[in-house]
Amino acid sequence: FLFFFLAELRNVTNCQSNQTSNEGDAIKVFVRIRPLTEGSGSADGEQNLCLSVLSSTTLRLHSNPEPKTFTFDHVADMQTTQESVFSTVAKGIVESCMSGYNGTIFAYGQTGSGKTFTMMGPSESDHFSHNLRGVIPRSFEYLFSLIDREKEKAGAGKSFLCKCSFIEIYNEQIYDLLDSASAGLYLREHIKKGVFVVGAVEQAVTSAAEAYQVLSGGWRNRRVASTSMNRESSRSHAVFTITVESMEKSNETVNIRTSLLNLVDLAGSERQKDTHAEGMRLKEAGNINRSLSCLGQVITALVDVGNGKQRHVCYRDSKLTFLLRDSLGGNAKTAIIANIHPGSRCFGETLSTLNFAQRAKLIKNKAVVNEDTQGNVSQLQAEVKRLKEQLAQLTSGRLVPESFLTKGKMNGVLYPEDDHVSILKTLSRESFSPACIYLNSSVSQIEHHPRVAKYAMENHSLREENRRLRLLEPVKRAQEMDAQTIAVLEKAFSELSGTEKRGKGQQGFSPKTPKEPCSLVNTEKLKAQLLQIQTELNNSKQEYEEFKELTSPEVGSFGPVCTQNSSEFEGLDDNILNEPIPPDMNDQAFEAISEELRMVQEQMNALQVKLDEEEHKNLRLQQHIDKLEHHSIQTQELFSSERTDWTRQQQEHLSQLNVLEKQLQDTQTKNDFLKSEVHDLRVVLHSADKELSSMKLEYSSFRESQEKELSSLSDRHAHTQLQLDSVRLEKEKLLESKACLQDSYDNLQEVMKFEIDQLSKNLQNCKKENETLKSDLNNLVELFEAEKERNNKLLLQFEEDKENSSKEILEVLEVVRQEKQKEMAKCEQQMAKVQKLEESLYAAEKVIHSLEKSRDADKEVVADLMICEKTETIDTLKQELKDISCKYNSALADKDESKVLIKQQEVEIRDLKEALRLRILSEDIERDMLCEDLAHATEQLNMLTEASKKHSELLQSAQEEMTRKEALIQELKHELNQKKEEVEQKKNEYNFKMRQLEYVMDSAAEYPQSPKTPPHFQTHLAKLLETQEQEIEDGRASKISLQHLVTKLNEDREVKNAEILRIKEQLCEMENLRKEAEQLRERNWLLQSQLDDIERKKDNSEQNHPDHQQLKNEQEEMIKERLAKNKLVEEMLKMKANLEEVQSALQNQEMDCLRMAEEVERTRTLESKAFQEKEQLRSKLEEVYEEKERIFQEMEMLRKQVECLAEENGKLVGHQNLHQKIQYVVRLKKENVRLAEETEKLRAENVFLKEKKKE
Repeated sequence: FLFFFLAELRNVTNCQSNQTSNEGDAIKVFVRIRPLTEGSGSADGEQNLCLSVLSSTTLRLHSNPEPKTFTFDHVADMQTTQESVFSTVAKGIVESCMSGYNGTIFAYGQTGSGKTFTMMGPSESDHFSHNLRGVIPRSFEYLFSLIDREKEKAGAGKSFLCKCSFIEIYNEQIYDLLDSASAGLYLREHIKKGVFVVGAVEQAVTSAAEAYQVLSGGWRNRRVASTSMNRESSRSHAVFTITVESMEKSNETVNIRTSLLNLVDLAGSERQKDTHAEGMRLKEAGNINRSLSCLGQVITALVDVGNGKQRHVCYRDSKLTFLLRDSLGGNAKTAIIANIHPGSRCFGETLSTLNFAQRAKLIKNKAVVNEDTQGNVSQLQAEVKRLKEQLAQLTSGRLVPESFLTKGKMNGVLYPEDDHVSILKTLSRESFSPACIYLNSSVSQIEHHPRVAKYAMENHSLREENRRLRLLEPVKRAQEMDAQTIAVLEKAFSELSGTEKRGKGQQGFSPKTPKEPCSLVNTEKLKAQLLQIQTELNNSKQEYEEFKELTSPEVGSFGPVCTQNSSEFEGLDDNILNEPIPPDMNDQAFEAISEELRMVQEQMNALQVKLDEEEHKNLRLQQHIDKLEHHSIQTQELFSSERTDWTRQQQEHLSQLNVLEKQLQDTQTKNDFLKSEVHDLRVVLHSADKELSSMKLEYSSFRESQEKELSSLSDRHAHTQLQLDSVRLEKEKLLESKACLQDSYDNLQEVMKFEIDQLSKNLQNCKKENETLKSDLNNLVELFEAEKERNNKLLLQFEEDKENSSKEILEVLEVVRQEKQKEMAKCEQQMAKVQKLEESLYAAEKVIHSLEKSRDADKEVVADLMICEKTETIDTLKQELKDISCKYNSALADKDESKVLIKQQEVEIRDLKEALRLRILSEDIERDMLCEDLAHATEQLNMLTEASKKHSELLQSAQEEMTRKEALIQELKHELNQKKEEVEQKKNEYNFKMRQLEYVMDSAAEYPQSPKTPPHFQTHLAKLLETQEQEIEDGRASKISLQHLVTKLNEDREVKNAEILRIKEQLCEMENLRKEAEQLRERNWLLQSQLDDIERKKDNSEQNHPDHQQLKNEQEEMIKERLAKNKLVEEMLKMKANLEEVQSALQNQEMDCLRMAEEVERTRTLESKAFQEKEQLRSKLEEVYEEKERIFQEMEMLRKQVECLAEENGKLVGHQNLHQKIQYVVRLKKENVRLAEETEKLRAENVFLKEKKKE
């Protein structure tokens, strides 16, 4: 037990120091190129990119004069999924937060580069469960999955607490997004907590769903606005902080780890010429750019400091840098996601972002585990004190007084049970020296611990401060005055009590005697003295209060500490004086002082908390006062403006009143004038009535004449209408003839063009053949010249060798002549071909010339016809106005019909949308059914696990359990290998099916001209995806079963550990019995030696001791004792044999324990591998879902393209040969001409109608 405890002590003391890495943790920098937006082929439709990705860690920026290459921790291209970004960036930081490290992830980049999309997901979605969710929601899911995993592994020995806060920095002011009614908050700095926001709301969460609710509630309060570069641009920096506290209990020790995970979405840098920001948006952009420039300056300064330069890091220039101080060169693990825009128009901002990321990559943080070990140190100090006492007891051979030991248990320090002391006694006899050495070394380690030294220094300083406060003159005077007043009061009280007793005694002895006047005088004097003393006491109290007010700044903070210390010191002095001083008094005093120091520290912390709360209340009150003052100033300004408006309106009303009075006078004068005019007009009217009667008579006669003329004109109009109809018929005939001529002309022109093209092609081919023939002719000429030269050479040889080989020369000459004739024949054939080609060329030129002449003649005829037609149309334009109006009405009717058609098409589109919605609903229903099947499967699995647990509880023998577990482990290994093979097989099948899917998509992309997609393509794709999902679910089920098996093995391990502890206790009892037997054996030997001495003495002194009967009795008693001793020896031997058997069983159990430990380690490794594989499969599944959505979108685009191409193909199906194409083009031209004429007519009619309305 001692060695076990010392090993635990060594582990705990080693864990007290903060766990820091040997080298600084460099900031991880990840670059992501903006992903494609929905419905676009590239980012913002730009095809001109300014960069290219070379590998997963490098990219190239296309700059002049030479391209620049940048290297980072990871580079994500435009096709990267959200799951791969999270796996690369955030997984490691979330896992380190579970280990107690602080972590920070923030996105940096220009506006519109995809920062919010990376951190949160699409802005148009209201929930965080879709496949395109960002880093923050995925971090919630992974964090709580790790927490659940740790809880399952540790059980009730480990608990977690998660708290969330959400703030934003807007225009260099901090606002709480979880409290929409809060005003601007402030930053404060604490020695332990670091930089924090005062008054920020923290909400406790227990699951990812609750974290989603907190995030969505704060996200709705964030400030966003629309700019020319982004539909929803973030106008503030958002910081979401998760505080993870874990408490682990082991061996009566408590370890508390605290970590912070900061998830930051920075606002993007902006240029006014790009965003066209004005007014408030321009002010917001200025504050955003200022804070980001401060961030860049801080990073530059940190890089210079890392290179050995002396630089001041200006954290406090911006609230963003001050809040993220620990994340930049401090106690945190940081990752930066640099979002860039791939377009060439954003080249400057992209280069600036890449330079920023390259500088940030050089910064190194110093992350440590945030672990609270204060309680552990005090517990270890108490345990060391107890071991020292036991060591002193063993070395001196005497017991430490129990009263002092119980005093050592002050301040809540608890010791183990007393039965361990006996075990330590027996063990210390055998292994005393190594235990003492190790105990002394552990004690020296604890005594030299930095925190213990710190407590000792603080204790010394507090004692000195207490002594100094006691020696102050005002304190001494106050104490003396209090003592004097107390003594005077006690004296007066004693006198009064004495007089009362004396008075009562006198009354008892002589009750009838009257009171003497001297006693009354004494009482009056005493009362006067009492009143005087009371007044002096009041005066002294007032002086004491004044003295307290004067010395309160100095003594106020140490008053409660001094009183507590004095009371505790007095109690300790009494206890120490009454008891003997033990050798380890200094250690206990040190512990008491450290406990007092802890209490003082707790009081100071409580006061600091109260002070912070009061400061926060004062800040809120000050903010409320500022608001009220601002409101009062606004109301005063409103009153002053209203007062000025009222005076101005009063002046205006006065001026208007004067003007109206003047107008009234003018109207009165005008009224008089008009009255006179009315009288004159009445006279004139009377004369006009007479003239009107005469004019009516003249009008009646004129009307009769006009009616006669109108009847004659109507007859003429009918005659002209008949003429107009005949002219219209003739015009229509002429138009038809003109159209026919135009069609024939167009046909001839197209035929002529086609023939000219064919002839030009033939001419080019002939020219090419002529050139080839000329080249062949040249080659033949060259061959002929070469043959000539060879012939000459042969002739020379013939002349030289004429005598020797005349026959051979003749044969050679004949062969040469034949070849020459053949070549000449070939040349003649080639020359004939050339002549034929020249003749065909000449004929083609003649045909072209004749066609040009006919074309000119046709042009002249057409021009004449058009001139005639134009002259006729000019003559009949006036008559065609009515026709144009009719056509206008018909055009309106056509327009109405087109509107009806458009409405019908809209109805069809609506029906298609409804069908699409129903299809999506059906897919959702199928997904829900699959989820229900999965839940049912999990319930069955839980039932099976419960049944297996019940079955495992019914097992009896430990040895059979071990053999069964070994077989189970072997089966698990076999199954694990099978599962690995199945996973590999599934991976291969998945890759093969993905290749099939890519082949299908490539085939669909290679043949976009088909009018519609194959009927079974969508179903085949859905089946493939369903099979993939089913395979992934099977893999998950197998992993869940493995996890349950691991839990079973852990339970078995705990049972075996309990059995081992029980066997160890039995072994300790056997060891105690063995030692007792040895003691009895020693006592037996002593008694045997005494018996031998007695027998010798008996033999020697039989004569001197006549009382033989007494000696016989003693001898019988000795025999009885010897028999009893022999029985004890036999029992001891039996116990020894039993002890050996137990030792052998213990060794076997230890071997089994080691074997089980190895199996547990293997299962742990298998569980970690299974967890990693599960996470990999989950990330792959997320990527498959994202890829599925992307493929669905691409298929929709391809379907639309196929429909468009099908329509075009349907139009072009009947135009395969040349004449049909010519006719189609001619028809299009006719339609174009007709539409142009109609538009001209409608334009002229519109102008005519406008002029008519003006008239």
